[in-house]
Amino acid sequence: MKIEGKFILKVAGTLTAISLVVAALLGATNALTEDKIAAINKANTEVALAAVVSSPDCEFPPIEEIPQAAIDAAKTQSGKLTEAYRVVVNGEDAGYAFKIVAGGSQGDIEMIVGVDADLAITGISVVDAAETSGIGTKVIANEATTAGTGALDQFVGKSGAGSLVVKTNIDAVSGATVTTKGITKGAALRELQERMGITPAETMAFGDYDNDITMLQCAEFSYAMENASDRVKLQARHTAPANTKNGVVRVLCETLGIHPESL
Repeated sequence: MKIEGKFILKVAGTLTAISLVVAALLGATNALTEDKIAAINKANTEVALAAVVSSPDCEFPPIEEIPQAAIDAAKTQSGKLTEAYRVVVNGEDAGYAFKIVAGGSQGDIEMIVGVDADLAITGISVVDAAETSGIGTKVIANEATTAGTGALDQFVGKSGAGSLVVKTNIDAVSGATVTTKGITKGAALRELQERMGITPAETMAFGDYDNDITMLQCAEFSYAMENASDRVKLQARHTAPANTKNGVVRVLCETLGIHPESL
């Protein structure tokens, strides 16, 4: 059956009109909810700030100009430092609190990390996350690890300056997404390689979001999807077609000499 040009134009025009209406409605909804969402996030941040310090009488004056060195330090661990606060107890500086944004499996995870004057961790509390039920939510909820300590509580008293060692003073939670280096996809892949006797040279990995970076670093055949974040693309040795184009299947078929139509 031949489709007339007028019909195509009519359908295109209808779809365009619908798209414009939907866009307008979404814009209006965002305008109505933006302030409310910001207020909820502010309230959650205040709760998280109070949760990462031991003293009940604390003030958290914001640090207006965050040192670039601190921003860069977060960036090297695939995180983003967005806010910083002084922790003031009885008028005296007692430490700092930082809001960090890190990539989770379902989206960004915002957390507050408190440190004392010696830069030892005083607490970690999650402000916002979109993790589905599983290991990620267990970590966020600070549920106990096999050692009996809360997944986030185990960091209290420790410093990131070389003192965090998986299986020594940090319990790895394989596959989880809120993390230092002990709670990553990379830790899970290294454990799997060790158990199966597989080397990085025999490993292929695919990633599209920042929480995949540690995993890609464990594989010689590391692929960033075409639609991956820029940070992932910098870490990967190769590029695969986008997820929407069956990129993983295409690369595997090419590598194994299989024609997709025969699958």
